[in-house]
Amino acid sequence: MVSISYEDSSRRVRIEGACRGEDGAAVAEALRSLPCRGGTLKVDLSATTELDTEVAAAIVAQQREAERRGLRVNVLRRCGSEVDRVLAAAESSLRR
Repeated sequence: MVSISYEDSSRRVRIEGACRGEDGAAVAEALRSLPCRGGTLKVDLSATTELDTEVAAAIVAQQREAERRGLRVNVLRRCGSEVDRVLAAAESSLRR
């Protein structure tokens, strides 16, 4: 089960737990609903234990949309983890 929280003081969205297809809409909505006021937003996936390709694609799409609105978005994840590999594949496929 996924847990999504937002810390306004640090402008950080924290996504914890297993994040599968059925969670993609909730993740996308959480990212889409954030206030659009310049600066940097952190999407913290360091406590995400599982990330499927659908959710990874939703995160990357919302990251790009936020950047078009003038936000800088940093996606934090554990280097070399399965979450890192799935997210990197989503980023790569959306560049084409």
